[in-house]
Amino acid sequence: MSYANLHLHSFFSDGVFTPQQLCTLAKQKGYGAIAVSDHETARGVEFMRSAAKELGLEFISGMETYAFDFGEEFHILAYDFDPDEPNLRAYTNEMEESAAALTKARFDACKKSGLIRQINWQQVLDRFPQTGWLCNEQVFDTMKAFGEATEADYWSFFPQFQQAASAPRRVFDSKTIISMIRGAGGVAVLAHPHRQTQYLADLLKNGLNGVEASHPDIDEADEKAAREFAREHRLYTTGGTDHTGLLGTLPSRGDEPGRLSPAGSGALTDYTADVFNGASREEFDALRSRIYG
Repeated sequence: MSYANLHLHSFFSDGVFTPQQLCTLAKQKGYGAIAVSDHETARGVEFMRSAAKELGLEFISGMETYAFDFGEEFHILAYDFDPDEPNLRAYTNEMEESAAALTKARFDACKKSGLIRQINWQQVLDRFPQTGWLCNEQVFDTMKAFGEATEADYWSFFPQFQQAASAPRRVFDSKTIISMIRGAGGVAVLAHPHRQTQYLADLLKNGLNGVEASHPDIDEADEKAAREFAREHRLYTTGGTDHTGLLGTLPSRGDEPGRLSPAGSGALTDYTADVFNGASREEFDALRSRIYG
């Protein structure tokens, strides 16, 4: 059992639970520290900090960003940053607007095709007035709330919704994203580096501070390479479940299609495996104490 779960999503992006619910579940599962790392928004950070304090959990701020470089898409986690730093705030505002525009386009296309029949867009907005990074989860939750769907419908709904429409979005290279995170006082960590550890040296040149070495979607070879590189270059290692449901299992949805097994075989694996991913007490203390700067 890991001490800290540092990769979690709430309903402020593509999760299904509030920060308060996430903290309660983390406490029940036995974690001692937690971070919310919603996609391209920091709206849940202060809610998570308050909930963690009430439950006696240690806390560090987090967010998951995207960078496009070297012909690859990288997910870069930001930790221990100032959410109100002007450049970072401008970035999250832009990304929230972009996500909402894309989700609205998909919603409209699904209304036209008949995938969504009963609810309207305003009902989605009314149900999630604080959410910045709107996506399929808020739409599906609204469908459930108005009796248009059940949890059992999720894996048939999800791919159709994702493919329903596209919208332009601004992209950033890794140096820009990492510089923004560090400029906000944060630490930049490469998330779930499955088949991406060969890029660690290039990302290090661009200012990377760490690598996620415990995650349900990386295999033993990924983890070994990540940890060896981190030791050699004095980088932080982190970990988490990256869940968008329960901290361990969401039985009514079942297995996520295509998710790697713990052995990296590509076989489906139950979310119950996720509860074992995370950072050790030593790894969390190193990050919180900024031993590498």
